[in-house]
Amino acid sequence: MAVDWVAHNIYWVDTVANRIEVARLDGTSRRILVWKDLENPRSIVLDPSEGYMYWSDWGGVKKIERAHMDGSNRMVFIDNGGRANGLTIDYSEKRLYWADLDANTIELSNLDGSDRRRLQIASDQQPYSLTQYEDYIYWVDWDKGIFRANKTSGENQTKIQGHLGYVVDILVFHASRQEGWNLCAINNGGCSHLCLANPSMLDADGQGRHNCSCPMHYSLNDDQKTCSPPSSFLLFSQKQEIRRLVSEVGTPLPEIVLPVRNLRNVKTIDYDPVENFTYWIDGRPNLRQIRRSFDSGLNTSVIVDNANNVFHPYDFAVEPYARQLFWTCSQNNVINITRLDASSVGVVLSGEDERPRAIVLHPLRSYMFWTNMVTNPTIERAAYDGTSRVTLISTDLLAPQALAIDVANDLLFWSDSEREIIEVSDIGGNNRKILVDSQPLLPLLMPVGLAVHGEYLYWVDKDKQVIERVNKRSGKDRSIVMARMPHLSDIVSVEAATDALRPPCAHNNGDCSHICVADAKSESGSGMRCSCPLEFVLDVKDHKTCREPPTCRPTEFTCRSDLNCIPFVSNV
Repeated sequence: MAVDWVAHNIYWVDTVANRIEVARLDGTSRRILVWKDLENPRSIVLDPSEGYMYWSDWGGVKKIERAHMDGSNRMVFIDNGGRANGLTIDYSEKRLYWADLDANTIELSNLDGSDRRRLQIASDQQPYSLTQYEDYIYWVDWDKGIFRANKTSGENQTKIQGHLGYVVDILVFHASRQEGWNLCAINNGGCSHLCLANPSMLDADGQGRHNCSCPMHYSLNDDQKTCSPPSSFLLFSQKQEIRRLVSEVGTPLPEIVLPVRNLRNVKTIDYDPVENFTYWIDGRPNLRQIRRSFDSGLNTSVIVDNANNVFHPYDFAVEPYARQLFWTCSQNNVINITRLDASSVGVVLSGEDERPRAIVLHPLRSYMFWTNMVTNPTIERAAYDGTSRVTLISTDLLAPQALAIDVANDLLFWSDSEREIIEVSDIGGNNRKILVDSQPLLPLLMPVGLAVHGEYLYWVDKDKQVIERVNKRSGKDRSIVMARMPHLSDIVSVEAATDALRPPCAHNNGDCSHICVADAKSESGSGMRCSCPLEFVLDVKDHKTCREPPTCRPTEFTCRSDLNCIPFVSNV
């Protein structure tokens, strides 16, 4: 890693994902700068005053490369050497030094690549990492200790410290090695997120030498200073990570890990496009909570607490317009509603014969769909309040695993892990067909999450450790999007909330105290009606407020739709 002391950014190489990334010193505004044609990137060093970064690649063709500090103008700097490591710069003399691990030597060149040569050091040395200060080059030999020699000739070689064991890095801290200036030093160059040095971008006075950049997947606005978040993307989860993937026409952008801390056992995820929160179920046995956070990792909070371990959230779906969260509980076998401010609405489905598990919503129609994992599993649908319940799919189901809704086209998708297929029907359960099945060269093993995004249906296969997609209408064009992804648990499609998609309940939950249900036949003509969870009844006067049912005398009873106690009529 290397620090840009002018712009207060940190750069690093990821030798597993083969990337070079940058972020602010506090870890925010993370961006991938270089990811194409990197085989095995290793050491990196920065020259902020000139606007360049240098790195080594230990791939098939071992080399040192150079680029502007925003990742542009990439070029091969040294291409006929061994495994270069410990890159360091002599800023006063404008030279680059590196250790060649294959030849056990120290090499140097000018910062334009000219005058390349070797320092004459003892033949028994194995330099691994370097740093420079004044007239000396310092290095570590992980078997012998720390050494120094004249930076130009290699003479006066001296052991500084021995008997240190396995030393792998060395660095001199001194103000003389952090000089230089560019406009990123003043108010972050006027940039809202990242200010990155770029020697080709000069103003009329020959200054400037920077540009503004954005976190990965964000876009730079027309003012060339501020950034906007992505409006269309996929989120997918692994056991300890949530990642974002932007699918664009042309060259795909790499996925990025959201900097959300303390993820330990992520079961399912969803997203609120109104307030831009990511939600997930923390499945750790001692927690079993539903939590949320911004994609920056900030404002993490608990939405469904489980302090007494009385719940076991299995799946959930965010209703962004009504500002509610529907979730199934495998311990109590109910469907609950919780507001996005963490207050409870109540239970809308419960019963001895209920086993609700996977759940999805259709916000425009106020429908919820769920798998009912009874002896003979079913896929069912009801209004948000549990009324108008119908069984959509009841045959040829063995282990329905995940659900997805295509809101724009009124399509329902589900996976069956036992039958190893993905099926589709309309939201009435009609026109059912197999969209994807298991094939010898393309098996379908354990699709645990589905998401409709654009013209494609995406899914995560936990056993195959892959993300795949297929045309959502024809089942053709099946392809692997990402591979070698262990512990996959879910995937969700995100599209920006627009006024065109806002249902009748979008404004203040239809002024309902608890549940708002879209209803084209509503008596008020508003296209919606208010309703209540199972433990409440609707006030017959305002038809908006839910209240607790009255406590009646033994000789009286009450209807679910009425707040009045009604006496029993006795035929005497």
